[in-house]
Amino acid sequence: MFLFFDPAAVLRRINPVLAALVLSSGVSAQSPDRSRFDATIGVVSPTATLPGRDHYPLLGSAITLAISALDGDTVAWSRSGLPIASANTAELHIATLTAADTGNYRAHITRDGFTYTSNPFTLNVAIPVQESIVDRSFSCPIATPNADDSFDLHLTRFDGAIGATLHGLGNSRQHGWIAADGSRFDVIMEEDGSSPASLLVGMYPDGSLVKRTTTGFVQINHDGTTTAMADPTGRFDTARWRVRQSDGGWIIGDSSHVAGLAPDGTITFERSLNTYGVLSIEGLEDAGLEDDRIILISGIGDDDSTYARQAHLLEADGSEVVGFHPIIFRGSRPVPLANGTWWDDTANGFNWYDPTGQLIRSVPRPPALSNTTVAPDGRLYVRGFAGELHRLLPDLSRDPTWMVSYSFGRWIDDFLFQPNGGIIVAGDFSNVGGHATRRVARLNASGTANGGTPVVYREAPLPWTFPGTATVYPYSRHASFTIDGEANGVGPLQFEWLRLDDGPPPQVRDQADLVFPRLTADYFGSYQLKVTGPHGFALSDVISLTPPGPALVNISGRGRVSAQTGQHLIAGFVIESDRPTSLQGAWSAQVFTRGVGPTLADFNVSHPLPDPFLRMSHLFGADIAVNDDWQPVGGPFFPARLGAFSLRPDSADAQLWELIPTGAFTSSVEAKAAQNGTALVEIYPSLNIDARLTNLSLRGRVGAGDDVLISGFVITDITDYQRTVRLLIRAVGPALSNFGVADACLDPRITLFNADGEVIALNEDWAHHDAVQIATLAAQLGAFPLPLDSTDAALLVELAPGAYTAHIDSSDGTDGEALLELYVIDDE
Repeated sequence: MFLFFDPAAVLRRINPVLAALVLSSGVSAQSPDRSRFDATIGVVSPTATLPGRDHYPLLGSAITLAISALDGDTVAWSRSGLPIASANTAELHIATLTAADTGNYRAHITRDGFTYTSNPFTLNVAIPVQESIVDRSFSCPIATPNADDSFDLHLTRFDGAIGATLHGLGNSRQHGWIAADGSRFDVIMEEDGSSPASLLVGMYPDGSLVKRTTTGFVQINHDGTTTAMADPTGRFDTARWRVRQSDGGWIIGDSSHVAGLAPDGTITFERSLNTYGVLSIEGLEDAGLEDDRIILISGIGDDDSTYARQAHLLEADGSEVVGFHPIIFRGSRPVPLANGTWWDDTANGFNWYDPTGQLIRSVPRPPALSNTTVAPDGRLYVRGFAGELHRLLPDLSRDPTWMVSYSFGRWIDDFLFQPNGGIIVAGDFSNVGGHATRRVARLNASGTANGGTPVVYREAPLPWTFPGTATVYPYSRHASFTIDGEANGVGPLQFEWLRLDDGPPPQVRDQADLVFPRLTADYFGSYQLKVTGPHGFALSDVISLTPPGPALVNISGRGRVSAQTGQHLIAGFVIESDRPTSLQGAWSAQVFTRGVGPTLADFNVSHPLPDPFLRMSHLFGADIAVNDDWQPVGGPFFPARLGAFSLRPDSADAQLWELIPTGAFTSSVEAKAAQNGTALVEIYPSLNIDARLTNLSLRGRVGAGDDVLISGFVITDITDYQRTVRLLIRAVGPALSNFGVADACLDPRITLFNADGEVIALNEDWAHHDAVQIATLAAQLGAFPLPLDSTDAALLVELAPGAYTAHIDSSDGTDGEALLELYVIDDE
């Protein structure tokens, strides 16, 4: 036996767009539906905006907003709740934008006596300010072939060129020099990606680079000539770390030794790890200081028995610098600064050390501070979440005189601090602070640009929130809920949360985060963060705080199972999520399913299946998991938490607890050899998840008396508002013959009971019960059509939260195959 599950319904649930195309093929064009209203405002004419920020038009530019309207409609426009005079057409044209034009725009359309209001469209007018941080004498036109290409920055050459590696697809790499003015990228060495590890040893200030070849190491000089490197001892080849010295020699190392090599490859010194009193050597790096000093990283065990590392400062001959105390660290390695002090970045905060390695001070990391980089002068720079760079003051607050905007939503891949005070940044951007430059830009730490101080655009504060735009579904009415707010821009900044509908304003609205200590019905609505700074105010995207609708929290089906006839009890079900598809991830739902046989005897069910076998599968696909005899899942109280009855401790019932994605699935109860009897299949999604059951399909054998196909289901409103759910329930018999099902039940009857066992709905012939509406809804849900003259049964019901059972039996007492279908109707 198999379960028939309508492919069109599955298609519509899994891919509504594709299903709509399939279901609408062959439909002729119709006149516009005057009951429909498009709530979206669009920009119909080009306008100058901040790069990548459509909602940030520039001061003085023009913009035209438009809404879809029909002939005969009356249109009005408003900004932040106030009507706009003489704005009475479908297009709103603003010829010259001013700061006063910042706000939320809505269109109000009156049609056939009813007024419809659009969703808000937010405009933040960008105000010009002086910015001298971006060096406009540096402009990079490099258009990399792939969107995900990225630059690593290595060093500044003697003539100002920048050593860099461009990472492409499939581990491919190009090593070379970006011109001092950014005008070109001269590739010196290319790798096709066939080797996972780069063959580049290093790039050096004299313009040379060293690479590994199949026969040894080769130096490529600044003038393009090559020199084979002398390695008579073979030590350079076997070294793990190699640091070049100013005389052309090297300091090399492995996990147990450090050695010096002269330019001709002869060994000048060698020291073991015992020399430094360490357990292992884990790295050698150029300290970036005078006298060719290097940093040795070692592994140690401290008093807390937790693994830590230690930074040693070595002279050019491999000896430790006298008077320097090795620095113990657990984050990024300590960085030597230009004034001789050191700095490191840990998970808990920042530490500063004096030139001897002694701790000077520690500062806890503020909760919102991450992606921090230190410059040689000791100043800290932090990358913002909206693609911008801030400099921090000594107290870790943002420096209001120094902030650079990048193209919106872009990220910084790497930093390079130059000896002359410049800062080279690399990332996925095409504009920095209003200056066009691709992938690479140069900033001026001093705030004085080589290219002068032209006027560029820097927006009023850029607000952002988490969760971001669109709809947010909190999953418990009584729990607290927080929308995190933040803003990037020149301060000081003031925060204010706005309520955009008629509901009460937030209790505390003058802080960055919007906190609801206890969600009630009054707080569901639309919100927006307003941030005001010295250059004006700006508005975040609108957030709609919406309770999830009532849903099915468990479904079950009972029927006969037989090994002799191959009759299984198979429940098909569909899981959907309120999350956007891009956020659903690989797994989004936890599902508990059971195949119950022996324990049914406790409920006076005659002839229960002795030893059920349970199988969970993708619809039309592979098995997800199987189970024979159940084992406790989630502890002894787990079933009770989901509302399930307990199984007998020593029973042969079956159960599964699986993580599955949204989509269509089946849970099948099968009988072992020579067994038959009544079984129960149950599906429970775990509580407090953002996925829900939307469809059930159950096929089995029905007849007279106890030969009944039974489906139980529970509706809950997790927010306790007692909202109802509309369901389409069908008992299909004769229509199954159209799909090759033999011996279909000729006249199925469906009876719906409430939790008290009372009959609340009954149907034998579907055409006698809301036939037109049922046929229309079935088509919308993707269900196959029923012939108007068939004796299949169907119910269209609206149910309050509670427990219900639907019974299918044969009204004329004859046996046959029947299909029970349950569809949740989404009226949104």
